[in-house]
Amino acid sequence: MSAKAKIITLIVVFLLAMGVSVYGIVTGDEEIREEIPRMIVVAISFAAVIVKVATGQGSRRRSLSFYENHYKKELENAFFYEPKKKKRLLEATRFYDENKYKKSLKILKKLKNECDCWEDCCAVGLFMGLCYTDMGHVQDAYNTYNELIDRVEANDTVYLNMGHLLQTVYQEEDRAVECYQKALQLNPNNPIIYNNLASLQFDTGDWDEAITNAKKALEINSKTYQAASLLAIMYACEGNDEESAKYFAVAVSGGANKVNLKKAVEYYK
Repeated sequence: MSAKAKIITLIVVFLLAMGVSVYGIVTGDEEIREEIPRMIVVAISFAAVIVKVATGQGSRRRSLSFYENHYKKELENAFFYEPKKKKRLLEATRFYDENKYKKSLKILKKLKNECDCWEDCCAVGLFMGLCYTDMGHVQDAYNTYNELIDRVEANDTVYLNMGHLLQTVYQEEDRAVECYQKALQLNPNNPIIYNNLASLQFDTGDWDEAITNAKKALEINSKTYQAASLLAIMYACEGNDEESAKYFAVAVSGGANKVNLKKAVEYYK
């Protein structure tokens, strides 16, 4: 149930409780009047719950230590000797995770002016780009990543995200390939990079390379169902039903939707 629906439900219950209380007072109904004190307590409790739901106090927030561990690779070396700034960065990542992008960006924009090294700049810029992307402000995300790349402050995740934007939004395949290859130079053990590169090569018709890179993604992580799905589609198109069925099963076991994948195979075939 959404927070809005919870609030409406609680308000209805609250009004019913108050209505019954008022009815008892007006009519003089002894049984109801005896219950009035308890009803008032219940009504006050409901009012407190409504306030908590409306302000978001009723839900538990993840601790900053959770984000420090969850984004360890991206944040580990950022503001290493400045714990106060590191805390603010972690708060920004928590706001990002909670889909509160404007609040996250407000912190990140201030931190951007307080960076002392490339690790600081990269971490701040990465999450600025993620916020912009999820807000639908892809040009701002592009500009943010491009600035990091121009200043040689980008890690493999920045190159991966930039490549994805170039591939899916701007249709600049050659530049996308360059970003993916640069990401692989920095981190040759990231299956998502191989998967994205395979997806791009599939779209451009370079299926031999697409198959090679999709298999590399699975070698690194057998649960990379996107790569397995791509292999199932390509082998089906080539008439290799045995290999297609093999990777179809791998994709489904890794988390791919069986019905949707079957439709995709039929569509491309």
